[in-house]
Amino acid sequence: MPKLHEIIAVAKGKKGEAEKFVTDAYHKLAKPDLFDSMVKTYRPAEENGEALPSEKKIAQEDLPALIRESSSKLATLFDLTLTLDVGNQKAKADIVVNGVTLATGVPVPTLLFLEKQLENV
Repeated sequence: MPKLHEIIAVAKGKKGEAEKFVTDAYHKLAKPDLFDSMVKTYRPAEENGEALPSEKKIAQEDLPALIRESSSKLATLFDLTLTLDVGNQKAKADIVVNGVTLATGVPVPTLLFLEKQLENV
């Protein structure tokens, strides 16, 4: 079982990766032509009529693959977030400054809040 600090380290990177991938997928989905493909074959209307070459357009993106990859990235993000949230419910620490205990059993969300406040100060 991974430790909370390991999940925290991984979660930030995975979150950014998932958000970037889903944003890119959203932009691709806004361009339906990327997913279109077609093949046109021409036959002369008359026996000695003009023969035209066939036309072919290959899709530039694979929609099922894009959906699978998006689902996978989001599932990983959701799993990490759940693991982090469950860990935060259980994890507690004491606040000790210069050997003096200021608070005991402080939950992680409060510790993170205090850390942010110290950064702002």
